[in-house]
Amino acid sequence: MTDALLQEIGFPNQRQLVQSHWVETLYNEFCLLSFIRRCAVIPVYDVESGNRVILVQQIAIDWRCRHTWRVASKNTLWCLFGCAIGDFGTIAFFQFTGIPWPTLAIMILAIINGLLTSIALETLILVRQMTIGTAFRTAIGMSIISMVAMEVMMNVVDWVLTGGAVLTWWVVPIMLAAGFVTPLPYNYWRLKLFGKACH
Repeated sequence: MTDALLQEIGFPNQRQLVQSHWVETLYNEFCLLSFIRRCAVIPVYDVESGNRVILVQQIAIDWRCRHTWRVASKNTLWCLFGCAIGDFGTIAFFQFTGIPWPTLAIMILAIINGLLTSIALETLILVRQMTIGTAFRTAIGMSIISMVAMEVMMNVVDWVLTGGAVLTWWVVPIMLAAGFVTPLPYNYWRLKLFGKACH
């Protein structure tokens, strides 16, 4: 346990009861800090009060687990496939039609569409195991951090190498490689720490 980490965000003790409507925001802040400081964020419930209890515990993550790297790589590839459909489709549309949109606007739209197609793909995969409503909510709840990092990096690489939102035979593989490598450590960490995958 570490009081220093809690004090950084305004909590005086190692154990703090939090009202339910504050839990998600606080939990996300803890997760961000935990990624930087390598601390486990463990949400549990206090039986007597019914409130959420957030525990913070320092742990050591083994970054040499080959099995976890394989699983994280597979999950990242699924995410990359879903994101690339919307992202590349959007860039290709403006490239082929010649619609005079600013590069930044095209890339923002490409990122949004990439996120949407990735969520849609995950929903289609999950709908075999649950109702469509539950599948959609589960897909929305997947790791947005991973998808956003992937999308942003692919578009930044495109802009740096081509000077705009342009797809060529040589830039696409580089974009995909950058999109794969960028979120991979985070997906590994998420799997190792929480046993959760983005796909």
